Formats: sequence, structure tokens, C-alpha cells
Amino acid sequence: MQYEPLTEEQREIRDLVRQLARERIAPRAAEIDESHEFPWDVVELFRENDLFGLFFDEELGGLGTGTLLSLVAIEERPAG
Repeated sequence: MQYEPLTEEQREIRDLVRQLARERIAPRAAEIDESHEFPWDVVELFRENDLFGLFFDEELGGLGTGTLLSLVAIEERPAG
């Protein structure tokens, strides 16, 4: 089975998630784990960048990107 490469829009969203993970989440990961407090600021960061909309169709106010991009975003982690 041959897979289609990601579109430009999909790559942009993947890169945004990678950047947020690297610059905003990874530096605090140990602190978040140790505090056992839910990182509401991370939720706000995702909301500000419309990342919760990945899962929903445009008719419902989402981005309508589909399951593939949702999974790409979930699996994304900082490079290195």
C-alpha cells in the first residue's frame, strides 16, 4: 500500500506542533511530572493554536484535517 505524502498544510501543522513541543513543553516536562499538577497553560497554548480543532469537521467549528493529521500531531515530539 502506497501512502500519499503530507500536504503543505499538514506539514505546517506538524511543524507547529513540533515547535510548541520543543520550545514550550519540553523545557517544563520534568517540572510538570514532578508537580503532579495538570498543565492548564499547555491546554491554553493548544487552544490558542487551534490544535483541538484537528479532531472536528469544519461544520462543527474544527479544522477538518482528518484522523491522519490528528495522529501526526499526537505523535509529534521535539527533535533531538
